[in-house]
Amino acid sequence: PTARETGVAALRSEIKNALAEFDSTAIAAFFGAPETPAPDDREAKRTLAAKRKDMTSQRELLRDYALLSTELALSLNQPKEARTAFTEALRWETTPATPGKRTREVEFAVLKAEGHLGLALQIFQDHVLKESPLDRAQREKRIALLRELGWTRWADREARRLSIEKGTVPVRF
Repeated sequence: PTARETGVAALRSEIKNALAEFDSTAIAAFFGAPETPAPDDREAKRTLAAKRKDMTSQRELLRDYALLSTELALSLNQPKEARTAFTEALRWETTPATPGKRTREVEFAVLKAEGHLGLALQIFQDHVLKESPLDRAQREKRIALLRELGWTRWADREARRLSIEKGTVPVRF
């Protein structure tokens, strides 16, 4: 095996060992049906708050490990494994309906790797670009995706708009 394959195998092994440290069933059960203490029991509320904090941090670590596994599979050009790992990441997302920026960027990469360019563009425009509409690197990524889709007219229009904003092309009147 090459050095890269050995490194990937070691990284996957480390991720697997780290995931073995968590009781994912207990975490899922806690968030699926959380405990509710009596309204006047302050000690139970404190205990529950500490448990919630601990479970939330464990949940976020599980999500981050799943996103790392997804990015690893994407770097190895393994879209099926990436989709499986990404589905696991969504399982541990704090707010599944509105995942964070990193999750959306990984979702974009997974959709693109699977060849779902239209869905990738939709995710990119609706979430990634909406958070930072003036980010040139993100807009250039959008232009490249439009070209991949064969939408050269829209890509050229966006590229022209971007170059006008950069100041490299004079504005036509």
